[in-house]
Amino acid sequence: MRKKKVVNIVTSNQSAGKQHWDKPHMGWIKVNVDAACRPGEEFIGVGCLMCDDRGKFLRARSSRIRGKMQPKMVEALSLREALSWIKQWRSSKCIFECNAKLVVDAVNGGRGKSIFDTILEDCVYLLKHYQEVLVTFVHRSANIRASPIHYTILI
Repeated sequence: MRKKKVVNIVTSNQSAGKQHWDKPHMGWIKVNVDAACRPGEEFIGVGCLMCDDRGKFLRARSSRIRGKMQPKMVEALSLREALSWIKQWRSSKCIFECNAKLVVDAVNGGRGKSIFDTILEDCVYLLKHYQEVLVTFVHRSANIRASPIHYTILI
């Protein structure tokens, strides 16, 4: 059996992040990932939206999950859910954009033993199923495509 070459590239050195949404390079797809939580609410929202290299919408998913979590945990959970869902259709040339720099940096760096770290370990494990994958930080303004998905499920 031929061994699959896995290339995991996690970019965390973009401290400024992109300010606007760009189409991915030819042959790649882009998955915008976002999450929502409100203080005192019993539910969180996670979602993602996938576009092809022409910027054409391919599919989207959102979930409403019962529970109260810190924003960083909700963002990490959203990335984990997106990685798990997208790998059903595509395992190479994927860009996952997230506006939570803490999550992007943590996926690339060392982790501890908290629930947040456990979710990130799941993300790193799921990334191993992809070839040529990027996880990048973008500002909220560049991640606007994913925002309506999760906010509507909190209403």
